[in-house]
Order: sequence, then C-alpha cells, then structure tokens
Amino acid sequence: MIAPDFSKYALALFHGGAMVYSSMNQGIAPLVECIEACVPRYRDCLLHDRVIGLAAAKLVVASGMISSVVAGVSSQPAVDFLRGRGIPMESGATVPRIMARDGVSLCPMEQRALATADPDLFFNELRNFFRNLKEKS
Repeated sequence: MIAPDFSKYALALFHGGAMVYSSMNQGIAPLVECIEACVPRYRDCLLHDRVIGLAAAKLVVASGMISSVVAGVSSQPAVDFLRGRGIPMESGATVPRIMARDGVSLCPMEQRALATADPDLFFNELRNFFRNLKEKS
C-alpha cells in the first residue's frame, strides 16, 4: 500500500499505484470534487485523506470507486461505517468524533452525515450544497 505524504497533499486518489487526483484544500469539498471528476473513469482506488469523518466515509461509499482508505485521523463512526461496508481503512489516529474548528461542537458536515442515512442521498445533498455556494460567489 502506498504510504501517505500529507506534506504534499491533504487528499489524494490513487489508481493502479499512480496518483490520479490530489488537493491541498481542507474540508469535505475536495472529496466531493474528486468524486465528481474521477468516478466515471476509475474503480478500485485508494484514497489518502488527512481527516476521515462520517461525512467523508459516506462519500467514499457513495462513490463506488474507492476500495480502501488511509487517513491521518479518522473518527470511530467513520471506521465502523467503512468496515461495515467492506472497505478497509488505516488511520494514524482514531478519535470519537470529528469536531468543528472551535474544538467544542461537532463538525457541521458530521452533523449533516448523521442526519442522512443513505450515502447516495448524502452525496447528492453535498454536491448541490457546494454548487450553490459556487453560484453565489
């Protein structure tokens, strides 16, 4: 398995040992963009992501193209969700939940992920959310 180099990217997608997508941006948006750009072309990919919470785990499942994940930090719900769907995951550290930047409240995307059980529906909600943000800017 390819070892992550989070000094060069925050998120990277590998297919057949070659990096096919990467981003230095933080948050869940780069994963949404990655899936939109790569899902028609690739299957059986490895994802490296600095942080994998439940929101990212649901997107991984919805993509249908990611077969394994390596994270710097993961949440226990993300680990359980991916393993429950047969997607192996390695993580440098596992935390109970992904918290917001204030360190006190739950990350807003984690809250959204908890409110939407279906991964495909969740992916569509986030895709629409980010498209609307782009249109407004």
